[in-house]
This record gives sequence, structure tokens and C-alpha cells, in this order.
Amino acid sequence: MLINTTNNRQESTVKSGWVVSDTFFAVNKSDNRIIGIIDIRHNLNSDALKKYFGHMGYAVRPSERKKGYTTKILKMGLEYAKTLHIEKVMLGCYSDNTASIRTIEKCSGKLTETKPYTDGKPLNIYWIKLK
Repeated sequence: MLINTTNNRQESTVKSGWVVSDTFFAVNKSDNRIIGIIDIRHNLNSDALKKYFGHMGYAVRPSERKKGYTTKILKMGLEYAKTLHIEKVMLGCYSDNTASIRTIEKCSGKLTETKPYTDGKPLNIYWIKLK
């Protein structure tokens, strides 16, 4: 996994069909365990990213949820996206993922569309303007 993560950081080594992205891990200093991860895609140069996934994907270890880490990770990701000169960030999540919806809305996400994903489940599309 880390080989792909490293390769995806540069145009010359990014996996075919993917886009350049940076991946960050949130690590608990007391035990060096990974709390969560965020992947920040530099652009939306694929149909799947444009339609469903957006600029960022994130996850937090189940045992670390409901502690505010997801919001902190997303906020840090948004700050990093600014350094990439991204003006608006797209995020997608299933309509029944209330935790992700709350996180995105805490970070100023605006729901712009709900549409079926390829599995038929409703997917929410959010946009966050960066200043």
C-alpha cells in the first residue's frame, strides 16, 4: 500500500487511471497507532472522481470514532488543499452515512446533489469553497 501511496504523489509514477494525490496518516503519539487517513486528490481528471468521489477520501479507525478526529482530519486536509490552489473541494458520501454528513457539514460542506451510486444506493455530493 505505501508503494502506491508514494507513487501516486507524482505525475511520472502515478498508477494508470489514477490522479496525483497526497495521503496523510493521523497517528496517536502515545502508542504510534494510526487513527485515520485522508487522501487528497490534486484534480478530478477521471469520470469516477468527477461523478462520485471528489477531491478527498478519509477514514477513521472504528475505535477512534466519535472523538472529533474525523473533523480535525478533514479540516487539515482542506487547509492542505488550499496550498494546491484548489478553490472548491468536492466530497461524496452515501446518504445514510450520517457521521460523514455531519463531518462535511461542520466543515462548511454544502449539499448540491443526491444521485444513485453504481450500486444503486443514494450518494450525496457536497462542495466546500476554500478561501
